[in-house]
Amino acid sequence: MSIQQLVGVLHDYIETHQQLKSSANRKTEALKKGDFAALDDIVREEQVHVAMLNQLEKKRARIVTQITGIDGEQTVESCLRYADEQEQKILHELRQQLLQHIEELKRINELNQQLIEQSLQFVCVMLDALHPQRKDIQYRANNEPTSYEERQSIFDSKV
Repeated sequence: MSIQQLVGVLHDYIETHQQLKSSANRKTEALKKGDFAALDDIVREEQVHVAMLNQLEKKRARIVTQITGIDGEQTVESCLRYADEQEQKILHELRQQLLQHIEELKRINELNQQLIEQSLQFVCVMLDALHPQRKDIQYRANNEPTSYEERQSIFDSKV
């Protein structure tokens, strides 16, 4: 009975990771388009999925403890010796599917991180162009300070 519960939890894990992958793909598109309202909605949706994963992890840990009789951090693989041959095959397949989904989600999130970093770099460059930093006063050869107006950038952001 407990192995079947574990199989059910693993199916829920896979389904939740598929939903997270879908959200991550939509996040990539929103980042490319610069659609921050959609991005905000996607992040809120992801928070729900992450909360679900936390609940599933607690349930998985409880079931594994029931199966193995050992309290503490246990893996799905530690349950294989308590399952029959068909259940072992199912657990192994589900474990592999889950690992594939996790790796793909990790790859998508790395891409999204790169897109966010590029966007931040662009924003910083634009801010620097719009609001040039005022430099220390520089002196000419005759010890007269250079005026701010002489050193101002081409684009005056206060206009």
